[in-house]
Amino acid sequence: EIVRVQMHLASRGLYATTVCGGPAPIGRGLAIVEAFVEAGATRDAREPAVRAALAGGLHAIVAACRPLVAGSSLEVQGVAVPPDGALWPTPHSKLFDFSRPDPAIDDVARAARARMTEAGELVIGHGDWRAEHVRFDGDRIVGAFDWDSLCLQREPALVGVIAHGFVCDWSRTPPPPAPTLAEARAFVADYERARGHAFSADERRLCGAVFAYSCAYTARCGAESFRALVAAHAARLTDL
Repeated sequence: EIVRVQMHLASRGLYATTVCGGPAPIGRGLAIVEAFVEAGATRDAREPAVRAALAGGLHAIVAACRPLVAGSSLEVQGVAVPPDGALWPTPHSKLFDFSRPDPAIDDVARAARARMTEAGELVIGHGDWRAEHVRFDGDRIVGAFDWDSLCLQREPALVGVIAHGFVCDWSRTPPPPAPTLAEARAFVADYERARGHAFSADERRLCGAVFAYSCAYTARCGAESFRALVAAHAARLTDL
């Protein structure tokens, strides 16, 4: 299903690499072969023009994939919507252990979780759409990677997840810091401009809740800049 959606986007010139073969079994998993792409360069997503391009690119993916949503078997983004009754999903890596409480962060996540009322359109999007995975020629997106992050998600929840991490490039040492609350709000505003209308009150509530929860999750993974962001704003993180 990832390959089907990826090829749908590639055929429309929307950033995705072309799949040349697969998926096929390899070891304990599956492999695909993609066209080699070396065009473009990474950019600093804190630059307003780059931030706006990322927000517009995310919306372009959402819009192009609308015809595929009804029949899609893609999974819902796990971090954004944890299982009912659970504060945290299973961490995405065995490097992280959430079994020991961290009250300050857990309280932020718990408050955010309580605000997660389903709202907005179900869409297909790139669940890890951030600076590290996108290539630019000037201010124009010319390619993107990590398409196994395609997911089904409520649109405001998708935007909340991406707003929390759009500046991140974990390949750098040290990695760039978390976005400021103002930068995250600006990303949401850029997305709304690309969308052509603002989120409703219920959609905004979900977007802010998922943003706060995602920041808390990344803080729980030990990212110091996210721990600082959560400590500085706590409950105000939901006010996106």
